[in-house]
Amino acid sequence: MALTESKIRTAKPRDKRYRMSDGGGLVMDITPAGKKVWRYRLQNDGKDSVVTLGTYPELGLLDARQAALDIRKEGVAPAVAKARVVAAQGITFQSVADLFMARERPHWAVGHYERFHNRMTHDVYPMLGDLHPRDIKPADVVAVADRIVARGAVDTSVRVVGMVGQVMRYAVAKGLADRDVTADLKGGLDRPAPVQHMPAVLDRTELGRMLTDIWDWAGDSYGKPLLQLSAYLFQRPGEIQAMRWADIDLDRGLWTYRVSKVGIDHAVPLASQVVEILRGLHRQTGEFEYVFYSHTAKCGHVSPQIAVKLLDKIGWRDRQTPHGFRAVARTIIAEDLRIEPRLIEQQLSHGVAETHGRAYNRTVFLDERTEMMQAYADHLDRLRG
Repeated sequence: MALTESKIRTAKPRDKRYRMSDGGGLVMDITPAGKKVWRYRLQNDGKDSVVTLGTYPELGLLDARQAALDIRKEGVAPAVAKARVVAAQGITFQSVADLFMARERPHWAVGHYERFHNRMTHDVYPMLGDLHPRDIKPADVVAVADRIVARGAVDTSVRVVGMVGQVMRYAVAKGLADRDVTADLKGGLDRPAPVQHMPAVLDRTELGRMLTDIWDWAGDSYGKPLLQLSAYLFQRPGEIQAMRWADIDLDRGLWTYRVSKVGIDHAVPLASQVVEILRGLHRQTGEFEYVFYSHTAKCGHVSPQIAVKLLDKIGWRDRQTPHGFRAVARTIIAEDLRIEPRLIEQQLSHGVAETHGRAYNRTVFLDERTEMMQAYADHLDRLRG
């Protein structure tokens, strides 16, 4: 009687090695230790030969049957047949990680997938990529972490170990590993330094002075409009520097874009002050893709360091960062304008869960957020005045 996956999975080891037959020369040997080995019996030059195809569950029932069929059809020598099977299996940590990332890619934000892929490619594959998941030991993972720590990236080392753990758990679920070895490292790795929050000026008088210094600066670089938009819009600096004209509707006063960090579509209502700044920029860069176009940068737009440098020039670098304007907005809108925190979090693009899911976040409370953004811009102008 032919074998089934259920019969193979439930087969228990005995005191002595025994064999189960699938017919046609394909058999499975089960050792006292519980190892399940596929073998194929064939005739080669008039002599009986046995080819070890692989172990279960790395080589499943259907794959074992196909391997045996290929050997029977082609009549190849046992050594060649075994080499083909081993090459076809190709089970390594890298192959398993690639399968895991392919499975998760539709569910991950683009930025998260790219970070995961880059960490695997640059930090993990060079050391673990060629190993079978079952052969990886905790010390192997520690070696990966130590190599990252050596370049001063302690926080990255912790994240990478977590990524390895995700792949190992996937391997366990697929029968390609016995356990997640990263579990042995919990609490044993060096910890990253406490998170340092971005400096932000929250004192209203000081904030007014800083805004005045920004608005009064007479230089002609993109630093000034970058900081102005950071203050009014309080989006992530990377999103502001990469603003595209195709995403902006100046007549409607709306900027829509995909937030790479959280993988959602986001809408940012533009206060009248912002529209005025953008119309001025449109006269300079409207023919290009990016609002802050740069002909020297490979990405096509400027770096946020331009805004950081301006803060340094006007004496506020150690007290305020472009990213810190998000903390300023979160505090002032809640405390001074008494607006519901839910609206603020929505505008900060923190991926607030909604009844219909994240895909609808772009338009949730759009009218209320439009009023909030104009009220906040007006409030900043009052502080500056």
